[in-house]
Amino acid sequence: MVNALPPTVQLKLEQVLSQWRAWQQPPLSQPQVQQRLGDGQSNFSVKVGDGEHSWVVRLDGFEPGLLGLSRSAELRAHRLAAQRLLAPEPVYNNPELGALVCVYCPPDSQTLAGTQELQELGQLLREIQQLPAIKLRLQPARRVQHYLRHLPQQRLSEEFTAACTRAQHYERSALMCHNDLLRANRVRSQGKLLALDWEYAACGDPWFEIAVIAEGDQLGESELEILITTWLQRAATEEEHQRLQDQRCIYREMARLWLLAYKTLATDSAR
Repeated sequence: MVNALPPTVQLKLEQVLSQWRAWQQPPLSQPQVQQRLGDGQSNFSVKVGDGEHSWVVRLDGFEPGLLGLSRSAELRAHRLAAQRLLAPEPVYNNPELGALVCVYCPPDSQTLAGTQELQELGQLLREIQQLPAIKLRLQPARRVQHYLRHLPQQRLSEEFTAACTRAQHYERSALMCHNDLLRANRVRSQGKLLALDWEYAACGDPWFEIAVIAEGDQLGESELEILITTWLQRAATEEEHQRLQDQRCIYREMARLWLLAYKTLATDSAR
């Protein structure tokens, strides 16, 4: 048993483990819980194993659609990425239980740092954005409306509105993006950098992807330049720098409203 899981989540975990024969390349026997991993704010993750192999079971904390997420789009993007060896392989999905099971990829004992780390990340971005497109599009103005449904007292910032307006005039290049490629959602395993947790994956402005990393990893100017140069295979233009600034503004407002909406939903579900 895993300590501290809410009773409903614990029950779902037990149901998922009881269905191990339905997993792709089934375990040798029913997997046993090995440890609870660092959870996302809206879900729970548990490492399980059969003695020879390990998997990660992710369980929803509450209905993902309330935050504008599409589990079907996530699974499509995740599978495409796994086929290109950019993500752990998903082996079982049960929407009714809010469960996704993926192969566990152990982190390397030694990781890259500094310029090498940023260059490896830039290459990962290039590979992700070469994946086939999925139908889901990231539309920031529409996404925040999902959050505002739970936040009747909140209003969008003027900076966000202005940035969205300017973004409409940039080149429309909707590429596959992870959209949440923070350090916690990356792992270097067996010498390969992988992207985890594809729940925000959608086609959209690739500069939003850079904005997420710049804000989330708190990159300095020189670090950001290395990442962008590796990703673009050239230096960014003045217009692209402005585009990035707009996307950083958009991301900050989306992140602010997401957190408020999540806290509201978490409070409501606890009642």
